[in-house]
Amino acid sequence: MLSRGEAAAYVGVSPVTFDKMIRDRMMPPAKRIYNRTLWDVRQLDSCLEDIPGGVVEAPNPWDDE
Repeated sequence: MLSRGEAAAYVGVSPVTFDKMIRDRMMPPAKRIYNRTLWDVRQLDSCLEDIPGGVVEAPNPWDDE
């Protein structure tokens, strides 16, 4: 279980971007455990797997000419 800041860092984004990803349903909602708001690492991993994308190709230097 991770805090908001830890969860954002885990997925490689800022806390503000993480909040937006939650609103856009790209990330799971938090769980409340007593007075703590926490994210399950396994759910984060699952959501990351569901985000489309692939390998980003490096730009070809010959294309600039």
